[in-house]
Amino acid sequence: MSQDQNESQLDPCASVKKRAVANSKPPLTDSLEIAEKQRLLKLIRSRGQIPKVPECDGFHIPRLKDIQGDVILRFPKKNQRFLFFRIKDKKEADFKKQLAEFNRDYATSAEQVKDNMLEIAVAKDKKIENKRYEATVEKKPFDSSKVKMEDKDLIPFTQHLIGFSKAGLKKLVGDVKTGDDKFDEHCMLKDKAYLGDQSQWRFPFASGEKDAQISTNIDGVISIASSSIDGCNTSSKCMKKLFGDCCETTVKSADTEPGETEEKAKEEEWKWMVEGKVRPKEHTGHEHFGFLDGISQPSIRDIEHPLPGQTVVDAGVIVMGYPGDPVPKSKRPDWAIGGTMMVLRKLQQDVIAFDDYCERNGNNEKDEKDNSQLEKFIPGGKDTVTELKRRIGDEIKREIDIDIDTAIKEKVTEKLSATTAGKKSPDEMSDAEKKIKDDIEKEVTQEVEKTRAKKKEDKAGEEDKRLNKLAVDLFAARFVGRWKSGAPLPLAPFRDNPDLGKDPKRNNDFEYSLRGGADDASTNNGKSANDPSEYYCPFAAHTRKMAPRNLGPFVSRQFLNASVIIRSGIPYGPEVEDPERTEWKVKKNAAKDAVKAWKEKAKADGVQAAGEEPTDYVPENDRGLLFVCYSSDLNSGFVRQTTGFGNNDFFPITSLNPTKHGQDPIIGGPPAKKSPQVPMEVEPKTIGTNGQVGIQPTTPYTVSKDQQVNYRVKVGKGETEKEFEVSGFAREVPKNPPFDADNPFFVTSRGGEYFFVPSIPTLEAWASSATA
Repeated sequence: MSQDQNESQLDPCASVKKRAVANSKPPLTDSLEIAEKQRLLKLIRSRGQIPKVPECDGFHIPRLKDIQGDVILRFPKKNQRFLFFRIKDKKEADFKKQLAEFNRDYATSAEQVKDNMLEIAVAKDKKIENKRYEATVEKKPFDSSKVKMEDKDLIPFTQHLIGFSKAGLKKLVGDVKTGDDKFDEHCMLKDKAYLGDQSQWRFPFASGEKDAQISTNIDGVISIASSSIDGCNTSSKCMKKLFGDCCETTVKSADTEPGETEEKAKEEEWKWMVEGKVRPKEHTGHEHFGFLDGISQPSIRDIEHPLPGQTVVDAGVIVMGYPGDPVPKSKRPDWAIGGTMMVLRKLQQDVIAFDDYCERNGNNEKDEKDNSQLEKFIPGGKDTVTELKRRIGDEIKREIDIDIDTAIKEKVTEKLSATTAGKKSPDEMSDAEKKIKDDIEKEVTQEVEKTRAKKKEDKAGEEDKRLNKLAVDLFAARFVGRWKSGAPLPLAPFRDNPDLGKDPKRNNDFEYSLRGGADDASTNNGKSANDPSEYYCPFAAHTRKMAPRNLGPFVSRQFLNASVIIRSGIPYGPEVEDPERTEWKVKKNAAKDAVKAWKEKAKADGVQAAGEEPTDYVPENDRGLLFVCYSSDLNSGFVRQTTGFGNNDFFPITSLNPTKHGQDPIIGGPPAKKSPQVPMEVEPKTIGTNGQVGIQPTTPYTVSKDQQVNYRVKVGKGETEKEFEVSGFAREVPKNPPFDADNPFFVTSRGGEYFFVPSIPTLEAWASSATA
């Protein structure tokens, strides 16, 4: 029996506890060891974060051993589970005692994450060398970039992080302030409307209790990130054993599974949770819409090696109390230093609806004027489509040529093998054998060439099929700002480039500016190539909204850098299967027919059709993204990105006059019904001397494009009456708006919470206070 097996029998939690690490490692000084670790870490640079070796020694950055591991370097993982808990009344001291054990045996530091990354890199390096040897023996070409780690290659490890909500922090250390105004004021539930969440939140972030609109009732979260679901299951049981007596960890009876009693639920592992997993096989690293995720991570100055084009920020943008922290150090209590703010949201994605919308609106079908949909949104319009068709036609021709050449070579080799010439090189052949070889080649060539017409026939329609797929993929890419491969639109504006998308040294090295001096009216509305342009990528595209770049002189780089967050989310829910897609389309067509019938009935008889209009929305299986991010200040990071960037119709700022681009089509949302954001038609009125509304004046409005307009709006009556002034710039509403001017939204927030993630020394201090 191995030592690991023996330990597991004695302690069932041994497999998920952190490995023993010396309190203070000796500094790494051996130049060969340093160089080797640097080489190994480059093998996993596709994560976007490469820690420096050796660790930088300076007071301007935190020690990795003091920071919880997911915060800076992010947990490497295949499965992740978030366990929510509520500290029981009068059990705070007991919780702190258990926190000591958690901190000692489970809390994973950034230093340990770095060690885990090195283990993964060593395993990948070993696999590369084995594949290289196999290729050498078989005399085949070898490309190390194509070597992928499979499940059987995974290093088993389980990592943990703990964070506390405002309510949980109050139970542990009293009514204190972290220095983060948003967190110190209230929980995320109170920000629901402010963040643009208009839909119903779901368990575990909302409940039917009377205080459901005051608090999520969550005191804290334990994040478990593992290389397997078994690691998450084992760790959940261990956390239940550790905190079960001092925390409420199970769902209420109304939320138990069918046929399951509340008592049974309490006996099992943690029930109050959400969990996700990395998508399988070729979808690994991609979220459910299909896009490669996590490319635009920032690099922390003097902690990580930046990749080309990567935003480099000071440590304080992410970790409290260091240079770059937007909150003055005087406002931060000592125990907050080294901590960070964690945001967790459950974002539901309507994947089938998204695909359906892109297929219907992004195809290459012709309209009544013989213009294709693709011509309406691809840069360069009809000329680009014509050129793409030519290139695709050439590609198909080359494929046929390759098929023909391959077939000829195979048949020639087969026939030659039956002759003496087949066993000799051309230099060793006699004249007679050379003639035999030439005759066979001519015969085979004539025979195979007869199949060319059939191959062309088989490829008939392939050009339109490929162009149509390109159109659908490009339409989706213009929602996001990148192709599904990760290739950015500014570098691949017409066609996907998978090699570019998977190359971490190139896929983030770009700006949203025109290239090659293109500055005429057809590309940038007559502006200079240095001015902001949406010729290649729409201003409202998701990545352009949430990871803006080169917005000078309107927005400084310093401001944008101060707004970054480290994202560490994971997909949740099942993969889309064909039966679900088929069933959804049937229900969608039925729902559309119902809406159409209701409208026709309303038009014919408005009284009979009274009532709420039916919806054509068809729900899907619950899937999406468990969004997690870290920053030192909520208002500067997550909140600014959500409300100031994503939900702000006028961002990015591209001119001195505010220009409306629309919301982020991925994480944005339509304005709430009857809210001031909904456009309203207002007729000019005059007010009579007696305060009554008079007649409409005969003189119409006089307003022109880009002219500043000011209106005054009165709200309320009597003592509550207020007057507001609305100022803006006039924009002409097109009679025939672009076909994609009113895109629906496919992501719905189902809840979330703000958490304070303490440093490891702070966890130790809190645990010690229980016995003080």
